Amino acid sequence: MPKRPAPPPDLDRLPPQNLEAEQCVLGAMLVDVEAADIAIDALQASDFYRPAHQVIFEAICGLRAKGEAPDVVTTTFTLREGQPTDDSWGGPGYLDAMLRGLPSSKNIKRYAGEVKRRSQERQLIAAGLEVARLGYEGQEGFDEKYAQALGLLYSLEATDGAGFTPLQVAVRKHWETMCQVRDGETELVGLPTPFPLLNDLSHGLRSSEVSVIAAETGEGKTMLACQLIEWIVSHLPEAGVAVLTPEMTAPRYAGRLLTARSRYDIHRLERQRSHPEAVTDEEWRFVFEESEKLGAARVWIDDSMPRFEQARARLMRLAQRQRIDLVVVDYLQLIHSGAQFDREDQELTMMMVQFMELAKTLACHLAVVSQFSRPQSERNIKPTFHKLKGASGIEQSARLILLLWKPDRRGDRADLIVEKATHGRPGEIELRWDQDKGLFSGGAGFWKDEKQAKEVDKQDGFSPA
Repeated sequence: MPKRPAPPPDLDRLPPQNLEAEQCVLGAMLVDVEAADIAIDALQASDFYRPAHQVIFEAICGLRAKGEAPDVVTTTFTLREGQPTDDSWGGPGYLDAMLRGLPSSKNIKRYAGEVKRRSQERQLIAAGLEVARLGYEGQEGFDEKYAQALGLLYSLEATDGAGFTPLQVAVRKHWETMCQVRDGETELVGLPTPFPLLNDLSHGLRSSEVSVIAAETGEGKTMLACQLIEWIVSHLPEAGVAVLTPEMTAPRYAGRLLTARSRYDIHRLERQRSHPEAVTDEEWRFVFEESEKLGAARVWIDDSMPRFEQARARLMRLAQRQRIDLVVVDYLQLIHSGAQFDREDQELTMMMVQFMELAKTLACHLAVVSQFSRPQSERNIKPTFHKLKGASGIEQSARLILLLWKPDRRGDRADLIVEKATHGRPGEIELRWDQDKGLFSGGAGFWKDEKQAKEVDKQDGFSPA
């Protein structure tokens, strides 16, 4: 027999709450300054179920903000200044009753923890009801409702936050990273790139940070991002990469990644056997084998045009099931916040701040592809980050800014300008642009030295296929 669905929850029941714990928290705050500070750090007024308790908590917080030690008298004075009558908070007699019923102020963490837990349960119920409302309404599509529902659930406070980290703990973690580099366990602090000089200048793409890759339209910024992705998944098979690409479909983006891996131009692969420039059967077998290897990589592509909140919800959901080391947004100007702004740069600035917060939440590196806002007449002038759309917000949020520039759009030279490198140093890297294949490789100023150039040239795919 089919399993019967569970009965719906009884929404007429009293919401989760523990008034006794709330009273113990407030009573402890009135007799112990240290307990008051612990409670203020752990709770906020909305965590209390009874409105009177919310009012009393806010009054005590106001006293501590002034540097005063709260007690029954000072708290009563403060409450009467804001509330002429005692109806909203119970009066001095209610404060006295909380003190008489307080077992011990030393248990403030347990009292506050109970209040917080009940508050989170009420938040969960409220989110569930809102999700149910979304399901009943029929104006929006399922994907839109699903994104909103995920956003509601992820917005819940799962913990009280990490708070301050002792310096000893932070120093130990930093020291462990330095020792790994010193002992040769890793060459970089962050994810590697296919460009040795860029690794030297940036020290890698660090976790929980944002980088920007910017260029004019048609100058190869997407291909540069694809070469970066392909290099990472080839050299770190356990690494996971998520790609947001509203500009092109997932199969087209996969084709770019295959070009980066096989070194064969996708246009040659799409030509018929009879075409003089078509790949041979032997070459086709090689590309097929490479495509099979690429298909096994831990890469996920979203080719829709989501709003930021939708993109965030999808990334959070993916990160729950898979390891994510790198997120690539290609490109920034095609992601919309869903809010109204007077100017485009305001929206871009807001989204860059949100991307920075998302990188921290997911503990991954987030690379944002962006466009210049330069007029056509300035194409031959070496760019700076000031020419980026939303430059001020990007400069504040990004820890690494890479500007791709071709001095001669018809030539084979491209400069990768490290405009900002918080953990390294600025510089310029000369690349070679293969117009036929649409790939970047090492130019005259690409390698750190000639010995390294010869060694790498023997090992990897920068030599022609």
